[in-house]
Amino acid sequence: MNAPRVWVPADQLAADQIALPPEAARHLTQALRRRIGAPLELLDGAGGRAPAELIETTSRRAVARRTGAVTRAPRPFPVTLVQGLPKSGKMDLIIQKAVELGATRLIGLACERSVVRLSAAEDDRLERWRRIAISALEQSGAPWLPEFLLAGSPADLPAAAPDEARWLGALDEPAPSLRAALTARRAAPPAGAMAAIGPEGDFTPAEYAALRRAGFAPVSLGPNILRTETAALYALAVLTCEYGG
Repeated sequence: MNAPRVWVPADQLAADQIALPPEAARHLTQALRRRIGAPLELLDGAGGRAPAELIETTSRRAVARRTGAVTRAPRPFPVTLVQGLPKSGKMDLIIQKAVELGATRLIGLACERSVVRLSAAEDDRLERWRRIAISALEQSGAPWLPEFLLAGSPADLPAAAPDEARWLGALDEPAPSLRAALTARRAAPPAGAMAAIGPEGDFTPAEYAALRRAGFAPVSLGPNILRTETAALYALAVLTCEYGG
């Protein structure tokens, strides 16, 4: 029987005994029906993992005891996805797969053609994204949780890090393929990579121009017109294959 993976806060992983988050406790005891003595694998989303076992279970509480040392996965190559905000169901999928593919940061970008709009309750949105990411981490065993940010326009994106490569999925203008752009940089690999993908309906011309001013170079993601979620996952997969493996 495979040991379920459970996320715990990074500041708790080194403790000998850890009270598991309520959602994890319910899932373990009610859905998976794990009992005292059941093995677990604890992950903190910051590269740490440790074997453990259940030592206390109730209908609302579960406590684990570490049975081995904490090990640390190396920090991954920094890959950021700038995603023009799509419908929430599509964003949920993008977040799940971004965790599996090893993205280190995901920035939700409000765009003129975004169906979803930013509101005053953005902390709730970010917390929801984090819950989705934790679930994906537990399912996949990925050691790192991405950082989540929101940007109201291209002008609000973080400044480029030193030697960071930035690419923009382009539909309406001639552009080299992403693979060709990566090949051209192999002699001097970047220290980080960022890909910007438009929402349903794509970026507007003004947004394309603003992203180019922010250092994004247009690239093609292939001859077919991809849905926004497909384009995001394609770009992440290519970047993590090039730099993360």
